[in-house]
Amino acid sequence: MESLLTEVIRHILTALATSAVLYVLLRQSKRVPVREVAGGVVLRQPPLYRGLGLVSAGCGAVMLIGTLLSFDWARLRYDAHEQIGFGCAMLGALLFIGLSVPILQASATVLTLTKLGVASSGPRGQHTFLLWRDITAVRYNAFTYELKIATSQASIKAGRYLVGFDQLVAELTRHLHLTPAQMGLPT
Repeated sequence: MESLLTEVIRHILTALATSAVLYVLLRQSKRVPVREVAGGVVLRQPPLYRGLGLVSAGCGAVMLIGTLLSFDWARLRYDAHEQIGFGCAMLGALLFIGLSVPILQASATVLTLTKLGVASSGPRGQHTFLLWRDITAVRYNAFTYELKIATSQASIKAGRYLVGFDQLVAELTRHLHLTPAQMGLPT
């Protein structure tokens, strides 16, 4: 009975910690973004977002190394339980590492709002500029927490936790005459 109570408490604490981190990220997205000298507004992910990606990658690496070092390789060939345990541990490690990649990519992406449109600079040096008048679609994905802004030629994704996300939505509303509900944003 005591171990069940310990498990319940551990799950509750994990849920509370996750909720606290998401709350902090959401609060940081409400901050006023940095204004450039040229008059543009720069939107970036908060530093905590990159930290989450690094922690996820680190946990995955530790799990991967621990898995490779801890299993009995001789028993792994013929013991089905050992094979299932090894497979689950490897899957968990690779999941942590795999999920850190989009987080780290998003944390390295910078959006700039200008009078003419919205620019994006990606983690690998790619640059995209969308003119306000050319934007044909704006859609929020509640699963990935991303707002996809598209023209017929290119698209930009803006994460929900960008510092200044609300200002991006306001600019899209002003230039495209779309309501947040029409963009698919929750009310």
